[in-house]
Amino acid sequence: MSGEAFLVFYFVLGVAVYFLLRTWIASGEKRTVVSVRFAEDPYRVATLRAGGTEAIRVAVFSLLDRGLLSETNGQIQTVAEKAEHARRPIEQTILRLCAKTPLTVPGLCSVTELQDICKKYEAELGELGMLNVGAVRKRRAGVVQPVLWIMGLIVVYRILYALTHGHFNLTFLIIEGVFAFIWLRKPLQERLTAHGEAALDRLRGMLGSVQSRVNQFSAGGANTDAVLFASIFGLELLPLSTFDFRDRLFPRPVPTSSNSGSSSSGCSGGDSSSSSSCSGGCGGGCGGCGGGGD
Repeated sequence: MSGEAFLVFYFVLGVAVYFLLRTWIASGEKRTVVSVRFAEDPYRVATLRAGGTEAIRVAVFSLLDRGLLSETNGQIQTVAEKAEHARRPIEQTILRLCAKTPLTVPGLCSVTELQDICKKYEAELGELGMLNVGAVRKRRAGVVQPVLWIMGLIVVYRILYALTHGHFNLTFLIIEGVFAFIWLRKPLQERLTAHGEAALDRLRGMLGSVQSRVNQFSAGGANTDAVLFASIFGLELLPLSTFDFRDRLFPRPVPTSSNSGSSSSGCSGGDSSSSSSCSGGCGGGCGGCGGGGD
């Protein structure tokens, strides 16, 4: 087989293997989302969408909107006489940390105690099969890693074959081999599983119609719609005219590829919006749709 023909063959093989991997992964992970009860905690939803630090950011927004935090020049501080109204551990921790000294949102995101709470959210989502961690990651690795070895050995064999036959122009072969390694390794780097993607899609579908009414939402924590919508769609979709602290505390993020990289979105970015509840109204406090686990 000539060098050009091998390059075409290897490219076609790589594409075929990639889509076979995708099919195998989806068949093992995707299942019908019969319940969105995991979304009773909007901070769990925010963690699913964009990582642990997004849960902290959404919690800060909720506390500000409900008047439990105050904001001045990008720094937040607890409103002492209202602090007892916080119900969730992440809220209570934020209020305690901001009780004596004003803090910035990035400063909060770096606090180990809050990071530990976010890790609990991630562990819960992992147990529900929504994040690529633990047993799910091992299952993916069990197939992806042997495939990487096989595809790599094919390239090494071809390089040795070319060298022994006096062919030294291997640039395109090496580039194609590196590209195949990066591409085929992608399933190991993704955050969400097929089930996690399906769960988010279900929630987006349930609340998608309210996006056209986002500018009608009011501040003041009168309901949980804005918090739930922000947890699903992101903070930067919230109307600035209503939530004037949005850009000071939650500036637009640097764009990153979806469903990949670390489990955290970073404290300086995010996206957002407000909303109506899942089916005509969600529970009190900061709850989402339904109650309990998935």
